[in-house]
Parts: sequence; C-alpha cells; structure tokens
Amino acid sequence: MPPGLRLAGFRGGVAGREGVVEAFLEALVFSLRLIVFVGLIFGHGAPPCCWAKARARGSVRHSRKGLNRGATSPKTGENKGGPLAQSVRILGIDPGLRRTGWGLITCQGSRVAFLASGAITPPAKLALADRLCALAEALDALVADHAPDEAAVEETFVNADPRSALKLGQARGVCLLAPARHSVPVAEYAANRIKKSVVGAGHADKTQVAAMVARLLPGSRAETADAADALAIALCHAFHRKTAALRAVS
Repeated sequence: MPPGLRLAGFRGGVAGREGVVEAFLEALVFSLRLIVFVGLIFGHGAPPCCWAKARARGSVRHSRKGLNRGATSPKTGENKGGPLAQSVRILGIDPGLRRTGWGLITCQGSRVAFLASGAITPPAKLALADRLCALAEALDALVADHAPDEAAVEETFVNADPRSALKLGQARGVCLLAPARHSVPVAEYAANRIKKSVVGAGHADKTQVAAMVARLLPGSRAETADAADALAIALCHAFHRKTAALRAVS
C-alpha cells in the first residue's frame, strides 16, 4: 500500500454530532483515495473519467483498420479491399481444332471454386474455314452465356509437324478473339508454366494435371482431358493474378 494511504475508521468513543460528521468525512476521503489508487493500477495511469474516452478512441481505430482491410464502408457501401476482395469469374481455354476445352471457375482472394467446363468439337468433315467459324460461334455463345471477367489461353507449343502447328495457331487465334470481342481481358501462359503452377512440375502428364485439378476444385466434372487442361489454365491465371495484385498493393 502506497505511503499516505491508510485505513481510516470511526473513532471509538466519539460522542456528539461533530464526531459523527468528522468520521464520515474521513471515510469519504479514504474512499476517493482508494478509487484513484485502483484507477492508477488498472487504468495505466489514466484517471477513471478518461477510461470511457480511451475505449471509444480504440474502437474507432479498430473500425478504421477493418475498412482498410477490405470491409465495406457503412457510408458509401464501397469495397475498400482492392482486387483480391472481389469475386472474379475466370474462363480458361485450351485451344484445339479438333477439340477446344474450356473451364470456368470463380476466384475470390485465395479461394477458387468450380463453375462449369466442357469441350467444343467442330465437325471434322467441314472445311478448315467452316470449322474455325463453328469454333468462333461456339466460343462467342459461351462468353455471352457465362459472362467471364477474365480469360486465359494456353500458348502454342512447338510442334514437329508445321501444318499441324499452323492449324493449331489458327484455332488459338479464334480463342483469343472470342473473349476480346466481349471486352474480356485475355492472358496467355505457356504449357510448362501451367503445369508447374497447378501440379508443381513443368513436365507433368495429362493424368497428373487432371488429378490435381480435381483436388483443387472439389466437385469439378471435367469430362475430357481438354476440359481438365482448360480448368488448369484458369487455375494458373487465378494464382498468377493474385501474385500480380499483391505486388501492385505492396
């Protein structure tokens, strides 16, 4: 107990009104000193009248920090969290003249979820121009129906057959054009980068890619290898766009 703080009580044998008043005042002074002493211990040096103000200032600071971390402003309703706090629909496209795989996912922060997938198969008996036209019409309808926010397409790899590489490049041009016509930004990724981003190895085979896609996207129903590759392309874009956004924020 600090110096000067002593227990004061009623004096024994005090008679009359003056003695009672004096004892009451001493007890009141002792109570006030005790309140101040407790406040100094538990209030970090601040008197009791400032505790409520300090708590109010602390709550305001916490609420402001919450707004800066992606909360919604109560006044304007505007999201302050930047690109990572928004839900984005990503369309992955695996180009091919015989079969073009596509996969649609949603990405919000570090969470990804499966939406849809499939493959476009133009009739093989048609002429090259007609097959490209059928692919373009199918992709155009796909983008219009699902309304993706961003798209990603696999880059053309080096093929031993020049004619096959040329046809694949023409189909890839259609795949790039379809989202761009709807003002959807399109990213491009090499095959090794896609496999390394999803599987962890740049030379993984299609079976490993499909298995990892099924693990990263529970509930996904990729009926063909082309659809699984397209979902892998969408996942690759989701991972890399998050890294780019974090670099932009920092």
